[in-house]
Amino acid sequence: MAVVRSRRIVKVLTFTLAVLFLSAAISSFAYAQNGNLGGGGKPEVDDPTPEPTPTPTPEPTPTPTPEPTPTPTPEPTPTPTPEPTPTPTPEPTPTPTPEPTPTPTPEPTPTPTPTPEPTPTPTPEPTPTPTPEPTPTPTAEPSPVVSPSPVVTPSPTPVDVAKKPNIILIITDDQRFDDVDDIMPVTKAEIFDKGLRFDRGYVTTPACCPSRASIFTGMYASGHGVTGNRYVLTKETFMEKLYYEAGYYTGHIGKYLNVSTGMPRSEFNYWVSIAGGSTPYIDPVLNVNGEWQKTLGYVTDIFGYHALQFVDRAVDQDSPFLLTVAFNAPHSPATPHFLDKRSFLRMKKNRPPSFNEANKNDKPVWLRRVKKRDQKFIKKMDDFRLRQRQTLKPVDRVMHALLRKLDQNGIRDNTVIIFISDNGVMNGEHGLTSKDTVYEEAIRVPFAILYPEKFKAGRTDKLVANIDIAPTILELAGLTVPDTINGLSLLNVQDEKSEWRERLFVEGFRHIGPRAPFAAVHTGDYVFVKNGHDKRGGRVRDKNRYELYDLVNDPYQLENVARSEDYREIRKSLSTELRDSLLKYRGTVRFIRPDAPRLPGRPRPPSGPSVLVESALDGRIIN
Repeated sequence: MAVVRSRRIVKVLTFTLAVLFLSAAISSFAYAQNGNLGGGGKPEVDDPTPEPTPTPTPEPTPTPTPEPTPTPTPEPTPTPTPEPTPTPTPEPTPTPTPEPTPTPTPEPTPTPTPTPEPTPTPTPEPTPTPTPEPTPTPTAEPSPVVSPSPVVTPSPTPVDVAKKPNIILIITDDQRFDDVDDIMPVTKAEIFDKGLRFDRGYVTTPACCPSRASIFTGMYASGHGVTGNRYVLTKETFMEKLYYEAGYYTGHIGKYLNVSTGMPRSEFNYWVSIAGGSTPYIDPVLNVNGEWQKTLGYVTDIFGYHALQFVDRAVDQDSPFLLTVAFNAPHSPATPHFLDKRSFLRMKKNRPPSFNEANKNDKPVWLRRVKKRDQKFIKKMDDFRLRQRQTLKPVDRVMHALLRKLDQNGIRDNTVIIFISDNGVMNGEHGLTSKDTVYEEAIRVPFAILYPEKFKAGRTDKLVANIDIAPTILELAGLTVPDTINGLSLLNVQDEKSEWRERLFVEGFRHIGPRAPFAAVHTGDYVFVKNGHDKRGGRVRDKNRYELYDLVNDPYQLENVARSEDYREIRKSLSTELRDSLLKYRGTVRFIRPDAPRLPGRPRPPSGPSVLVESALDGRIIN
């Protein structure tokens, strides 16, 4: 009896071992056939094109059926072409033949008694295979916050990637030329010191929307028609040309123009923007690839996050990329990041010789009407300047993260980086605040370009301007620069054999509070200005309607020498230059705005956005 029992036990053990062996064999076969269950091998259906449709749908079908699916769909849509090719080849052979073999019906026959044993084997093993399959493929990059894919899909021209660089244009808002060196250490060291720094970098119209329109078109405001913040740009931009004619993969993040509704434009593959010209620094309402959302967090961090997401997408494309990042900072209200509220507290206050200028008898009538500022007003100005500087710290952190991202992808050397502000801002000089004036603090801006292949590191005092960005980018992209462009390509600025401009036309159109329209010729050493009439209190004859400043001997523009005999010849020469410029670019010497469509009010984001998104960054992550 004992012998019989022991024989039965041996049989049971033998059967159990056989079942375990068989189940291991089935499991390893299923593992091999289904792409290693976690993305180690090539999955059958799940190729890297899940952006439009989620992957789980193809999975339920058995392995033979998915084979036709990968080939037609994935190829045209996204960039990662290398993935689809390997998939079809290995799949066909394993699928049809091995399927019959693993079903081990003979194995259960040896033992009739232990019925519970066969049940675990068939059921658990097939189930794991379909479920894990979707997880490996869904790439996180396409969906930075909410919207999974770009809204616009016009087809650009194919491009020879090897010959064209990537281009990143950084635009700050109301940043002065003297707020880089002690404020933005990374930007200074990596862009301004390693690149080419323009010590005489100017904007041709010192106001947000007109200046940005000049950056985008390469034209003076008299040519593109955007003479104020409510005027609509109808001229072609360099972004349109790079997308449609040069085949660039394009992205815009941040403020576009003050008249923008915030909705995506067709020349951009990736779009994150605001409605109008400003948004709160905290929890902004943004349009992300066509969807309005309120994003919790600090606006500069959020723009930085999207810039990094764009680069992740762009490196997977078969074309070079163009990215414009237009920060709010340091525009009013200049709300600092919570990390930066203690920064620059001991920095010296702005007190140049022109600060709160007492004697303005040589200035035009509109400026003479500006009263001397009291201590209460000066304290407010000092506080605002401090907050402006504090808002630039997050921009510097984003610059650090962006450069690191380029390095990680090995594309920094083939990426052009241009840094500029749309205009400067007055901070008590001549008693003024804001911009829209001809004085240096409003028209001179931080401006540098980094691209070692074409620009030697250093500084230049040649006269350059915002209108030079568009022709530079067009030439770098291998496109013809249209005759309508007024700017010059910066690719020639270091070539001593090439001629460079000796005069720059500068114009302003604001006529309210306190301001008057102006037109000027700037040589770098001198600036000659013709002011329009101050309309307040009727048409007043102004003995100082013309201004001339010797910037070499009087960099703070304290003494108007337009009526000085010592400068008679210089005034005469520059007066002729100014008249010629007005006739050339405006068609008249009168202060008349060019025709352009104008919005009745400022665009606003829709009320109550449907999506609330948590912040991607808190300022420390990006550092």
